[in-house]
Amino acid sequence: MKPLAGKLALFMVLALIIGVFAASAQITTQIVFRMSHPFVVGNTTFPEGNFVIREVPGSAKLTLEFTDPRGGASVKVEAQSIPPEPTIHAAEIAFNKYTNLMALSQVFPGPGKRGYQLVPGQAERDAAKTEKPLRQTIPAHGN
Repeated sequence: MKPLAGKLALFMVLALIIGVFAASAQITTQIVFRMSHPFVVGNTTFPEGNFVIREVPGSAKLTLEFTDPRGGASVKVEAQSIPPEPTIHAAEIAFNKYTNLMALSQVFPGPGKRGYQLVPGQAERDAAKTEKPLRQTIPAHGN
């Protein structure tokens, strides 16, 4: 009986270790930023305030979720992975600024880390037909 209990205990320990590694592999970077003006992410307009960006694990396409930590609006947007930007020295959020629109365009979690290029929403596609955007960046905090 004791050899069976020992094997069972060893199996449980190994299963627990594998489970911990699998769970930690699913934890993604979280980026926090503050915006002082309303802005657009995809097809959703957010007011000024604090926001959190997370990668959505397990989605078929690379997807980012933007949320208001106070429980306001939340939106998921498709993104593409982009190479690290050599000029980035901290987490950074990049916007495309048009005359009447501020559209979130890129997210950089930090120096040396791959970034995210967001798929533009309809409002940004419409604005891009008539004018060229100005790139504007703000600092963020990644972990």
